[in-house]
Amino acid sequence: MYNIVNLKRLFPINYDRINLELLTYKDLDWYIDVLKSSFFNEYIDYKFLETSDSELRFKLTNLALSYKLNMQIQGECRFILIDKDTNQRVGGCTLFETDKNSIEIGYWVLPAYQNKGYAKELMNNIKETLFRLKNINIIRLVI
Repeated sequence: MYNIVNLKRLFPINYDRINLELLTYKDLDWYIDVLKSSFFNEYIDYKFLETSDSELRFKLTNLALSYKLNMQIQGECRFILIDKDTNQRVGGCTLFETDKNSIEIGYWVLPAYQNKGYAKELMNNIKETLFRLKNINIIRLVI
């Protein structure tokens, strides 16, 4: 959890075309809708479709609270990809601290925004952000 706590202090982060913002209360309904969508779940064994809305809301609310208070609740960090030109939410990314020296990255881009370079820009830049943290030796990418 050491690296995730330090990472939270860097947000929001601005890149060329996208902003990365920590998941906040205002994003919860949108985020839950995306997690419950068939687009998202066809790749991850319907994990979120089988989870009740109240359970998802509870977990995500606790995460958003931990970001707001800079608490060490979980070794994960969820953020939203925002298109800088349109201010639209185009996707999301989750970072998991698998141990003190490694971070696992999972990301997704909504179908309407795929093949437009958002994921490429995220990956080209997030590695530099992560390697600025102390102790990160390994970054694993989950697509």
